[in-house]
Amino acid sequence: MSYYLINEFRNAVVDYTSAIELNNNQSKYYLNRANSYLELKNYEKALEDGNQAVRLGSQFDRSYLTRGVARYRLKDFKGALDDFTEAIKLNSRRAPAYNYRGKCYE
Repeated sequence: MSYYLINEFRNAVVDYTSAIELNNNQSKYYLNRANSYLELKNYEKALEDGNQAVRLGSQFDRSYLTRGVARYRLKDFKGALDDFTEAIKLNSRRAPAYNYRGKCYE
């Protein structure tokens, strides 16, 4: 599942989809596929996977951050702001959450 690391996002989506088919209870698979979709600018799919990542792993700040970015790209600034705020609550050192939260006010 290293396609993401070498910027082969379409192949990463295929691999993460296979992983989800084998075990659909792992939030990290949805999270990583959501990030791949973000890179491919498929924000609707990224949001769907971000929702699932949050449902399965609500204690992970990265799930909220990723879903927030998808919402931001879809111009759902209120939803994005809520997600970035939750990501910060879970991990106050998650710098991109602060950055995106500020962008919601622009």
